[in-house]
Amino acid sequence: MAAFNRYYELGKEMAYVYLTEGIEEGHLLVADFDKSAQTLTSGMKTF
Repeated sequence: MAAFNRYYELGKEMAYVYLTEGIEEGHLLVADFDKSAQTLTSGMKTF
């Protein structure tokens, strides 16, 4: 659950920054968001 919460919070922050500060600033947060997405998906079981 912690991995999802981190992913969700980073996603909200990234979206907010894109909207309020622009593309360049938003792009600075993509690497952390991608890392959190990878952490989240690596913990999931395959069906």
